[in-house]
Amino acid sequence: MNIIAQADARTLRDLVRVNKAWFREAVRHRWHSPAADALRFKRMPKKGFKGPEPDGIDFYARLVRHLRYTHDTDKNNQSKGYIRLKKNKAIPELPNLRSVEFLSWSLGERSVEQLERIFRPSLRHVVVKDFVEQGHYGERIRRPNGVHWFDVMTERCPLLESITLGEGLGISPSQFHNFVCRMTHLRAINLERDNEHLLIEHIGTTLKRAKIGPDWMMEANAWNTLSQMHALEYLDIAVNDALITSDKLLQLEGLAPLKHLHIWPANGPGATRCDVTAVRLILFIKALPKLMGFRLWIEFDFFRHERVVEAAFDLPGGYPQFDDSASRESYLEYLGKIAEVESRAESNATDGD
Repeated sequence: MNIIAQADARTLRDLVRVNKAWFREAVRHRWHSPAADALRFKRMPKKGFKGPEPDGIDFYARLVRHLRYTHDTDKNNQSKGYIRLKKNKAIPELPNLRSVEFLSWSLGERSVEQLERIFRPSLRHVVVKDFVEQGHYGERIRRPNGVHWFDVMTERCPLLESITLGEGLGISPSQFHNFVCRMTHLRAINLERDNEHLLIEHIGTTLKRAKIGPDWMMEANAWNTLSQMHALEYLDIAVNDALITSDKLLQLEGLAPLKHLHIWPANGPGATRCDVTAVRLILFIKALPKLMGFRLWIEFDFFRHERVVEAAFDLPGGYPQFDDSASRESYLEYLGKIAEVESRAESNATDGD
C-alpha cells in the first residue's frame, strides 16, 4: 500500500497488472484523478480479472473522485462495445465525483446531457477557469440572463462546499443570487477578476473563506457587504490603486471569527495607500482576537516613522504582518512604539502652528 501510494500515473498502470491484490489497491489510486483525456478510455483493459464487471467502464467511472475537464474530455470517445457511450459521445456516469476543474474553453457548446453527466449531485468543489464567455480580443461580457451551465450546476449540485469563478464567465447577478440561496453547504468562494459584481449582500452568512479580485472596490457598498459576512475566518482581497480610507478598513472590525486577513494591491506593493494611523491599526488588530495570519501589503502614512523606531528599539519593520500569537504581540508592541513617535510628531506640528 505504501509503494502504491507513492507511484505516479505511469507506474500505476503497470502495478495494476501484478496480481489481484495489487489491482484492488492500485486501481483506486489510478482512477482517483485520471488524466485530462483518460475518460476517452483508449487504454482501458478489455479482458482480465474476473468478478463483478472489473473491466467495465462503469466500474472504473465509480472510482473517479477528481476530474480536470478540458475542451476534448467529452468529445469523440473512442471506446468500442459500449453502445450508449459511443452513441452519445459522452463520458459515463461519475456517481462519486467530488471535485472538478474546468480548464480553458471546456464548457462551450456543451449539451444539457453532457453538463448533467459532469455536474453530479456528489460534487463538493468546483473550479472554473474557462474564459468561454469572453468576446473578441478578450473583452468582458456580462450576459443579462447569464449562462446555462451555471443554472445546471445550481440545480444539480446542492452540496457544493467551495467554488472558484475565473475570468470571462458571463454569470449574471440574479443567477448568482439564486445559487447562493440554494447552496446551504457553501463555505468557500473565490471571485476572480470580472466576477466582483457578484459580491452581493446575500453571498451567505455561513461563508468561512472568501477570496475576491481587485475590481470589487468599484461595486456599490462593497466594504459594507464584506462587513456583513460574520462567519468569515479567511479573507483574501485584492485592492486597486484608490486610497483606502480608515472608515472603509475599519468596517471589518466586526468580523470577530477572522483568523486570516490578507489585503494586497493588484498592481504591486506601494501602489495602494491607506490613511489608518498606527494607533487605530492597533485597535483594529485587538478587535480581532482570533487573527493570526495577517498581511496588509499597502502603504501607510506612519511608515515614515519606522526608521526612528527601528534605530531605537531594534524592532522589525516592513508591511504589517504576523503569523502566530508571538509575532502578533511583537508587532503590536512595534506599532505601539511607532504610535508614540507618531503622537509626538503630531504634537510638535500642533505647537508649531
